[in-house]
Amino acid sequence: MSMNRDKIEQSNSIHGLVIKILKKNKEPMNMNEIIELLFQQRTLNTKTPKHTMRGILSRSKFIRKNIFAKYELVN
Repeated sequence: MSMNRDKIEQSNSIHGLVIKILKKNKEPMNMNEIIELLFQQRTLNTKTPKHTMRGILSRSKFIRKNIFAKYELVN
């Protein structure tokens, strides 16, 4: 069973927080901007937070990378 976007968005998962961040900003954002805002809300218990984020962003069916290498929500 796949989770829907609302459920993910309401969770405190990294994926959910990134969806909230992108929704709130309304503009596509680059990885560093997303990570900076994410770290204000929670920490990533990983040695390579950028790799972790890149993995989450690339696997998400709700987020895509645009031609300017910025991430945006898929409507």
